[in-house]
Amino acid sequence: MRPSMVREACRQSLADLKVDYVDLYLIHLPTSLIPEFPWPLRNQNIKWNEYYDDVDYLDTWKEMEALCHEGCCKAIGLSNFSQRQVERIMQHSSLPVAAIQVECNPYLTRSGLLDFCKANKIAFVAHSPLGSPGDGHG
Repeated sequence: MRPSMVREACRQSLADLKVDYVDLYLIHLPTSLIPEFPWPLRNQNIKWNEYYDDVDYLDTWKEMEALCHEGCCKAIGLSNFSQRQVERIMQHSSLPVAAIQVECNPYLTRSGLLDFCKANKIAFVAHSPLGSPGDGHG
């Protein structure tokens, strides 16, 4: 999520996919991890606070807006953001939030966020619609 890394990450994805642009590019989380985070996770008892990075997601969003203006993506959106965080983006954005992807299922309905998205013409994309493994519901 470091703003200085957004452009190169997008360009690498475009090269890997062998395309000139993507229809939708998302910020995956409102929190940022340092680039040295040990992916893939091998230790589930990881001390997450040791890997948090001090990045404002609004700065990342601004870099993604630039990618849209350059034609690298047609639209930009968010994943795993709260309504309050989406509202903050909307207040400072020159482009609309095209979509938000969040966990949504019968055990986690997100009806308030869904209503907010409908009112603001933001596509609402559910992940884990049958629940998540290990949450006691899936």
